Amino acid sequence: MESRHAQIEKEVLAVVWGCEKFREYMTGMHFNTQTDHKPRIPIFSKKNLDDLSPRLQRIKLRLMKFSYTIVHIPGKELFAADALSRNPQKVPCKRKELEAEIDAFIQILQVLFQHYLAY
Repeated sequence: MESRHAQIEKEVLAVVWGCEKFREYMTGMHFNTQTDHKPRIPIFSKKNLDDLSPRLQRIKLRLMKFSYTIVHIPGKELFAADALSRNPQKVPCKRKELEAEIDAFIQILQVLFQHYLAY
């Protein structure tokens, strides 16, 4: 559905999703949103709703429920984002080892289930 959105809109929608998903924890608190995209800062902190496109207006209205500050941090200093999104480590796993682990897990579950039935 977001295939027609601009990149800035996609990134801000991710922030909106996170805020709305964890609204119970974030309501009433002031928090910082870190970004490496400098143009996002004036759009969502200084510009009036009248100066934004209709889509950005709707996104900004959804964020107005929260007390936040957008902080610019250069991309090379956003370590958490880099660790989560870049250079994933491939874990070498052989089929035999995986099957052995699965069998051991199933045996543990069977033992636990038998003890559960005994009570």
